[in-house]
Amino acid sequence: MTTGKSKRHIFIVDDHPTFRAGIRSIFADHPEYIVSGEAGSCEAARGQIKLIRVDLLILDIALPGHNGVRCIEEMKALKPEIKILILTMHRDWDYLSQARRNGAAGYLLKESKPTEILEAVDAIFAGQTCFPDRPEAAPELQSTKIQILSAREREILSYIAKGLSNQEIAALLGISKRTVESHRFHIGEKLELQGPAALLRFALDTVGSK
Repeated sequence: MTTGKSKRHIFIVDDHPTFRAGIRSIFADHPEYIVSGEAGSCEAARGQIKLIRVDLLILDIALPGHNGVRCIEEMKALKPEIKILILTMHRDWDYLSQARRNGAAGYLLKESKPTEILEAVDAIFAGQTCFPDRPEAAPELQSTKIQILSAREREILSYIAKGLSNQEIAALLGISKRTVESHRFHIGEKLELQGPAALLRFALDTVGSK
């Protein structure tokens, strides 16, 4: 375990309070660590982190209104020395690669055991990283970006793949055209797709035109 007189300050960002409480409990019996704060979104975390000491950020990817991978960049810009551990349910090699490029020090799945999370935190504070070396080393981390979308968003994505217009999708689903446009925007934001052409290409590649 980490040694030294100074405690390491950990901040948790996840939109599920019960999960945050579970992460807090992992560190309860380890006096070398202290959970100095928590937040349910990147925006809320940013406001707190400006004011308090944070050595390590435990960060989910699927956050309301924000992609956790992009949040890494914001937090590193705010505090370049901060260490970031992604803890997520998404088994996605693309996300893992992006997180690493953006400055994260590790990537774990939420199904990891408490001991595995502690070991990862220890390793990160020891100057190491916690990533599989290559996709073959973690076959469970496959491209599943579509899982980050809600059921409604996936439904709309399937209609986009069929080439339907916003108005046609709205008529089929019994919602307004503006609501469809809003869903399209959020799909593109979550998947980090730039423009309608990229969204259509993703839709065709992922769900096809059946």
